[in-house]
Amino acid sequence: FHNNTLEDLIKEYVDTGKARIVFRDFPFNYPALIGSMVLRCIPEDVRYDYMNALFQLQPKWVVRENAKSTQELYKIMQSGGMTKEEFETCTNNVELENTILQALIAAQNEFNIQSTPSFLINGNLVEGNKSIKEFRQIIDKILSE
Repeated sequence: FHNNTLEDLIKEYVDTGKARIVFRDFPFNYPALIGSMVLRCIPEDVRYDYMNALFQLQPKWVVRENAKSTQELYKIMQSGGMTKEEFETCTNNVELENTILQALIAAQNEFNIQSTPSFLINGNLVEGNKSIKEFRQIIDKILSE
């Protein structure tokens, strides 16, 4: 979704004022949790750029071995200027981890979100990776109601 559809959604719906996009963390595995944590530890004004990089490089850092995921994620964050100390402080922050996991549980309970990507469009749950054509049909129908 992020690499193939998001840019078109932003151009067609966000830039035109028809919709807004709010990203929420839904880390269903350890690599995603660590990725969510490090994104929260960087300045908000560059967070979107880092998020784009993480999605584009996802095959490199979302792997089965947790230590390798963490190592690869650190390399990506280091290339953007995050120090080893900043990375370790962030990824060892139990309070941050709990905050992210509590939000995940709350969203699962409130909206029954069970997979990513998932989208709430005016309260309607839309699950799964959709093409821009499919999103147009869904969004235009909801906006016309």
